[in-house]
Amino acid sequence: MSLINEYEFKKCVYRYKGDWHAIKFNCRDQFMVMSFAQFTDRAGLRDIETTLNLCGDLYRSGIKNIN
Repeated sequence: MSLINEYEFKKCVYRYKGDWHAIKFNCRDQFMVMSFAQFTDRAGLRDIETTLNLCGDLYRSGIKNIN
């Protein structure tokens, strides 16, 4: 994601303690999934999950595979 400056994103996450309780699914991962859902015009969680599972190479786009 070259649209968002990584330094500024990390600074905001640190300021608002976004990853405080996160174990596996941190703020960056959630941001990537939510932006993917908005770019592909997905409506619900099931629709987002189905689309992500159908995409074969998520690693290249920066999205981790989390069950």
